[in-house]
Amino acid sequence: MFIKLHPKSLAWYISEKDFGVVQVSKSFKVSSGLFYKLIKGITDRHKDIVNVIIEKPYLRLNGDDRKRLARDIIHIQRLFGSLLSWLEYFFPAAEIIQLSARVARKSAYNTESISKDQQLSEIAVILPSVKQLDYCTIELFCIHDCLVLKRAYEQRSAR
Repeated sequence: MFIKLHPKSLAWYISEKDFGVVQVSKSFKVSSGLFYKLIKGITDRHKDIVNVIIEKPYLRLNGDDRKRLARDIIHIQRLFGSLLSWLEYFFPAAEIIQLSARVARKSAYNTESISKDQQLSEIAVILPSVKQLDYCTIELFCIHDCLVLKRAYEQRSAR
């Protein structure tokens, strides 16, 4: 299973038929409850998950409103901790691997960045069913990040 936590959404990818995005709330309690329901649902469908690869959040204080940015960073750190806790709870035997986005892209593409157009065209080709879903652009990028994690993990495992 591959997971990407974004400040506004959480994306996961298990297979071409089991992937998606859910909105993250500004409320820690609401988001943590959402993570519980989501991961429990995944556990009910997939009892055999042995590896969970999750993108480590990239947190930085860039911008004018540092106070708001600091609050957002703390919120994401708390959500990431909640997510890890639920993953450990529902998948106690699974290995949980954290990868940075930069390391994943470097491993998958041999570069640290890829264009937005490339991301959108790749997701349309790899997951054609995504066209039928009502995802906004940032949600598509999050699903694409899960695919990058998958590719990076497969390349690391092949070595």
